[in-house]
Amino acid sequence: MDLTSRKNIKKLLKAYQLRPSRKFGQNFLVDRAVIRKVIEAADPKKTDSILEIGPGLGALTQELAQKAKKVVAVEKDRNMAEILIETLKGFDNVDVVREDVLKLDLPKFWRGLTSPALPQECWRWDLQHFGVGER
Repeated sequence: MDLTSRKNIKKLLKAYQLRPSRKFGQNFLVDRAVIRKVIEAADPKKTDSILEIGPGLGALTQELAQKAKKVVAVEKDRNMAEILIETLKGFDNVDVVREDVLKLDLPKFWRGLTSPALPQECWRWDLQHFGVGER
């Protein structure tokens, strides 16, 4: 399913009787050029394991899963996570974690994970903030 299609997004949300949550600041990635740029910047390899925070419906997640060894997608909104599980069927290398990343035991997931949607300095700082990685 094309998750950059506004029509498909509306159909999915309607099927699950959901709307984007202002509480969670949800916006969906619908620009293929942006997805391509994120993938190019991250340059995931088949040996990489990637942490994606706030994957939404999974448009970027699907692309990452095609390039990386493993993707751990952490989604705080449990309802959105249900849709995410549906959109990621067929990707055996993706784990969906239904949790607030701030409450997650990141050292448990850290082993070799990177965060492609952020510049390295940012995710390194974020992980240090959580007590993970180099200081």
